[in-house]
Amino acid sequence: MRGGVPWAKIGWLYLLVLWLTWTPTGGTTLEVQWLPPRLGWRSLLGNLLLFAPIGAVFAAGHLRSAIGPSEGRRTVVAAGLLGAILSGVVELGQLFIPGRSTSPYDVLMNGAGAAAAAWVVTTLIRAGVRTGVVARGVVVLVFVAVLVFTTSTALTGSRMVRLFQWSAEYSVLAGDEVGGGREYQGLVLEPEICVGRGEGRLCLEPGAGLQRRALLIQSAHSRQEASLSARVTSEGAQPSDARIVTFSQDVYHRNATLFQRDRDLILRLRTPASGPNATEYAFLMPGIMEDGRPIRVNADYRSYLIRMEVSGGEERRVARFPLGFLSGWWVARDVRTPLVEAHHLLLATLAAGLVLSVPLGLVLTSWTGVPAGVGLLGGAIVAPGFLFLVAEGLRIPLSPEDLVATIAFGLLGASLGLIDRRRRHNSTGTPSSASARATFTP
Repeated sequence: MRGGVPWAKIGWLYLLVLWLTWTPTGGTTLEVQWLPPRLGWRSLLGNLLLFAPIGAVFAAGHLRSAIGPSEGRRTVVAAGLLGAILSGVVELGQLFIPGRSTSPYDVLMNGAGAAAAAWVVTTLIRAGVRTGVVARGVVVLVFVAVLVFTTSTALTGSRMVRLFQWSAEYSVLAGDEVGGGREYQGLVLEPEICVGRGEGRLCLEPGAGLQRRALLIQSAHSRQEASLSARVTSEGAQPSDARIVTFSQDVYHRNATLFQRDRDLILRLRTPASGPNATEYAFLMPGIMEDGRPIRVNADYRSYLIRMEVSGGEERRVARFPLGFLSGWWVARDVRTPLVEAHHLLLATLAAGLVLSVPLGLVLTSWTGVPAGVGLLGGAIVAPGFLFLVAEGLRIPLSPEDLVATIAFGLLGASLGLIDRRRRHNSTGTPSSASARATFTP
């Protein structure tokens, strides 16, 4: 007997595939590999497993009861074709993603993996295993794997971008750097580096003594916060990395530096990820600096967020770099990232929020008989609540963007779950009274 294909679950599984395969790896070469690749067992296994959950869930939803050999074979073939088609879309997309390569052999292996998983499911169904148990088991296993991955990388990422090993021996300077030849072409006024707020705020100006520098570093390390600011008037595009305000020893060793390159504003902070010269994971606001106009530049670091602001008159432009739980996987990648723009971390946050929150909302409404309104409210609460508990237990910082993403995608998952539940009820024609009351009209 045929059932309805659970497209909501398959859609979420496909989003996971896109997350894994469409993330740039830092390279620039785009190529198609026409010759058969020499794959190690890990790459081969990875290609076979990538679409296996989709094949398994497709087969479990497609077949509802005892099946014959011919129907089982048709389901296996259909799952393989579905996997190959979806894999083809992935491979075409990789043509436009830096560092990725496209291979028709990946399509063949992905389709084979989906077909193999479907064959396993048909075998289990013939043995009497309920299709619902198979589909839910696959979704739960994949979700647990995603949760383990995002949590472990969030732990790593949060420690990679902490203020780390700042030295009080370094000097605070404005408009240049010790022995650097990094002179700012223009005017720099009111430069300062600060930690804290209100009465407890501690600031350093150029020429600050050793004792004050040591106090500020102690506070910065304990609070995990710092800000650099100044009023500047640029004479034009800066020919080199012109220093606005810096806390550094020379051009090779620094605690923090705010500088202009061409018309870009860039912040460097010494962290475990950036190294002694803070050359990795510098934070960039591109093309933001104007010529001949007095403006105020400010860069605030918190353990969960970097906020850079350029303001002049009534105009203000802000870039937010979320450093919370959901962007940790991107920070922890083994990829060189000299310059980070705000959209990199925002997209990373949205991607992780999508793959973590959608299944929570989906399960809440698709696997239970709660009324539609309760399900939607639960989707908006359960996903961020779950993330908060995990982050609080492991002391991983959460950014406001983390909470917004989980609320939005928790609602999306709950909506998809209601649609999926309605589809199942329509396919059976005999919804329970509790489910009938929860009917959702998309």
